[in-house]
Amino acid sequence: FSDQLMLLKVPEDMFKDVKFFTVGDIDPKVIQLLKAGKAKEVSYNALASHIISEDGDNPEVGESREVFDLPVVKPSWVTLSVRCGALLPVNGFSPESCQVFFGVTACLSQSTNCVMLWFSEDSFSWFVSVHSSVDLGVV
Repeated sequence: FSDQLMLLKVPEDMFKDVKFFTVGDIDPKVIQLLKAGKAKEVSYNALASHIISEDGDNPEVGESREVFDLPVVKPSWVTLSVRCGALLPVNGFSPESCQVFFGVTACLSQSTNCVMLWFSEDSFSWFVSVHSSVDLGVV
């Protein structure tokens, strides 16, 4: 999966309004994608517009969400935004285990078309992205 990240082309200025802070171990290639899209990495969570983390139970993630009211997203928000060519809503990408379908990965095998479907609790809507001839791997 990590090798596939390097094949992604980031639309110029895609993340220009994103100031991100990472919590925990994040694949350096995800950070490269953010920076390629003109995102800025900040050194303190209160300065960020987005927190990137895989660990929803980390105290720093809780502080970011509860005290600073910042969106906390998994790295897949970055990679899937790049694959879709637009910033996706942050709602469906929380690392917290209370999310609908948390930990569920659906995979379509032996197909040239892959459909990605995720649910946003806040807006009660479904989002669908269709990718032709793209192996999405594990998200």
